[in-house]
Amino acid sequence: MILVAATPCTDPPPPGVLVPQGPDPAAAVARALDVLSEDAVLVVTDDDADRPARIADQVTASQNVALVRLGGTTTQRALAVHGLAALAPRQYGLAQALADALIAACRTRVALSSVARITSPRPSLWQHVRSLVGGSFEADLTAGTVTTTPTMTWSTSGAGVAAWSASASTGRLHLAVEGPLAPVVVPAQGSPWGSRYWAELTLLPDLPSVVRGALGSAATVSCRLCGRLVADSGCPFCRTAVSARTTSAFPIPTRERQPQ
Repeated sequence: MILVAATPCTDPPPPGVLVPQGPDPAAAVARALDVLSEDAVLVVTDDDADRPARIADQVTASQNVALVRLGGTTTQRALAVHGLAALAPRQYGLAQALADALIAACRTRVALSSVARITSPRPSLWQHVRSLVGGSFEADLTAGTVTTTPTMTWSTSGAGVAAWSASASTGRLHLAVEGPLAPVVVPAQGSPWGSRYWAELTLLPDLPSVVRGALGSAATVSCRLCGRLVADSGCPFCRTAVSARTTSAFPIPTRERQPQ
């Protein structure tokens, strides 16, 4: 089972993914963790919205939970969750390595009415000035470029899966999405780009192929603490795994365990 709390996810979530519900996010996650009878993956981000889930994980200290930290954007994270849902429980020790590989394989474009609050890709000084009165910009996260453009046409051709998220209204943005593949929709959670109007599209090649490639190329070892098969970057169950995509300001202690 894959558990997500504030991490962006499609609605409904993919099969095998559980989103704990309740007025108290930390309590909802804690209840879900308490009743686990088998291994599971808890997906979190370093965002403030995921702090209750991280606290609940520390409080319950379940030995059956592999913690995975996601970097990336809203739609990248949603597609990473879809990929993680393809894991068999015996593969959960490779969950962080797979999540990193999925995020790295994403191709993402963002349409924005303002680039005043983004730093990567880095807008030009003129684009910052233009943002003061509103404009139309395209940020290509793969190419690392920001372009000023009155219209945008994006294509899903060549993708195996695509994810879309946007503000309630796209306002002054003139944007069309074409191609044979209909993107899955990720509900917007505020304005992640600091722009009043925005839209984000992420493409991945064939998802099963990305999963197979990541798992097949991962260097694996047996965890010296719990004995599970894990990536050589560390064990997500014993909290010795380090994501290649994130640096956390929220410390997670390593759990001492007896080999299983």
